[in-house]
Amino acid sequence: MPAVHSYLNTLLEADDEVIIMNGDSPVAKITSLRDEQPHKRDRVPDLYPTLWVSDDFDDLLPGEYWLTEQS
Repeated sequence: MPAVHSYLNTLLEADDEVIIMNGDSPVAKITSLRDEQPHKRDRVPDLYPTLWVSDDFDDLLPGEYWLTEQS
């Protein structure tokens, strides 16, 4: 399969889509995602400077938390 993968990549570099045919009928279309990838924005440090996380955030919840009925 690596040869097929390499061949399809070569075809997609030349064009944006490849249509696979079975005789006269198209059975699959492979398209390039090159232009469809969302543009990643750079992360902004301290975007939420007021956000505070408790020191015990990762601690296990006490047993009574699971035994009380939540409304």
